[in-house]
Amino acid sequence: MVLQVSRLEKWKGQLLLLQALKRLAQDEQWTAWIAGGAQRRSEERYRAELEAAANTLGISHRIRWLGERNDVAALMGAADLFCQPNLAAEPYGIVFLEALASGLPVVATAMGGVEDTVRPECGRLVPAQPAAVARGLAELIGNRGLRAEMGAAARARAMAVANPETCMQALERALAGVAR
Repeated sequence: MVLQVSRLEKWKGQLLLLQALKRLAQDEQWTAWIAGGAQRRSEERYRAELEAAANTLGISHRIRWLGERNDVAALMGAADLFCQPNLAAEPYGIVFLEALASGLPVVATAMGGVEDTVRPECGRLVPAQPAAVARGLAELIGNRGLRAEMGAAARARAMAVANPETCMQALERALAGVAR
């Protein structure tokens, strides 16, 4: 199961994900869950565009539109991998860190804050192109062992990046330096 959790905004790459999944349509091993509710009229229109695109691409039967959720941790616990192929750079992208902390390998586009968070041992950073996203997904969908290995590395990476104790110590050092 491939999971994307994000707002329904074009730059979050839902359409790119659908285009990549179309390239994997012959592989019966995947289903995709797209979580995120429309909060504005433009997002409602975009959701309709995405659903129409999934129909046109012939993959609508394998896509689950989950809407706004308050159980994202449970969704991540049920998923096999996380994919958010942004079309524009996110300054940080906490959802990537949440995915790593959940033990999910990540497939994302190589831009913005995700480049500082996701390393090769826990995910694949690819160009914002359907073929590249499809290759990253295919590598992980077809290899349970690699997903498990990367999932373990993902948890370790999340702790290295956002361990509360380590972060508080770093903040304390930074504040002490400013106070001097």
